[in-house]
Amino acid sequence: MWDELTKEDKEQRLELYLKRVDAFLAQVREWCSTRPLVLTEFLIGKGELAMPDYVVPALRIATLTGKKLGEVLPTGALTLTGAGQICIKVSIVNHRLSFQTDPRPIVDGKREPLILDGSYERKVRRGVNGDGWYWLENRALKLKPVTEALFFELLSDGARYEIE
Repeated sequence: MWDELTKEDKEQRLELYLKRVDAFLAQVREWCSTRPLVLTEFLIGKGELAMPDYVVPALRIATLTGKKLGEVLPTGALTLTGAGQICIKVSIVNHRLSFQTDPRPIVDGKREPLILDGSYERKVRRGVNGDGWYWLENRALKLKPVTEALFFELLSDGARYEIE
């Protein structure tokens, strides 16, 4: 599947993924700026099948006393679940976020309703109301847009630390 992509397609996907990661990390920094948290940015090298190696920024989030709460780790530009993936790693829990694009066609300036045909892809796409980062709630197979409240709920999961 990925082998069929041209070099230019891969470069475009990677460039777009890196822009989306940068935008998401900027949003996380903004959300964290009003809380007693310390953010540390670091770089990680990534190697993906059928893609050139690349370096991408990540964030470590800690309390003012230095207790690590979690990390926001970009995990891949080429994924089956969306147009890029990020992991929120908290203790032993990994929450996967995928970048989704709204699958509904635009007709006369409005999105058409999503027709559920029972397929896994359609079920997974349920909840996508626009382009952005989504968390797949495994129990319901429903994507939830990543909001500030959801981000801190996921970051608190397994961290044994309440983030207000």
